[in-house]
Amino acid sequence: MTFASRVLLALATLGALACSADRAKYVVSGSGSPADGATAYIVDRISLMPIDSAVVSGGAFQMKGKAPKDAFLAVSVDGTDFPFFNDGKPVSLNLADGTLAGSDLNTKLTESEKRNREAYAAYIGFIDAYDTLPVEEQLARKEEFMAQYRLEVRKYADFYVSLIEENIGSLIPVAFVDYLPSIVAAADDWDKEAGEKKLAGVVA
Repeated sequence: MTFASRVLLALATLGALACSADRAKYVVSGSGSPADGATAYIVDRISLMPIDSAVVSGGAFQMKGKAPKDAFLAVSVDGTDFPFFNDGKPVSLNLADGTLAGSDLNTKLTESEKRNREAYAAYIGFIDAYDTLPVEEQLARKEEFMAQYRLEVRKYADFYVSLIEENIGSLIPVAFVDYLPSIVAAADDWDKEAGEKKLAGVVA
């Protein structure tokens, strides 16, 4: 991550102490894992470095320790990440249904992640449906597809911006803002400058 990206992430917290020297205790419990012997990690989502690990036994694991207060972390198990903020409240992960529970902040983060996955799935589903067509039909419908594609990518970009804006007074934007320039750029015919300007406006 570039220095500029880190500055923008810091702005998105609106003064919250995500990189504070203050430290908070984390207690992360997981259950419902079918992968006994697998290793679960806690990963710093900004540096991408692991800070703790535990082996799954009997479908469960637990990790305890301290990390910077409000740090943006994730539980990573078998290649799947479950993000959370280290606000000092216990986090419980149910791997059977992929749900993470914790403080009000982390519950809201989980809901926001779910909304984003659904919006992205609708966007990418349109593209996948086109890709499954025979080549002849793709060529025949190319102009129709491109027109609809622009609408779909703009719809997703607008959703993404609104997701950040509606949570701008909390830590939630930290989880999303780093991808905003590329998403907006795609919606504006891959105009990188447009994406950067939109990011600057959202986090200002």
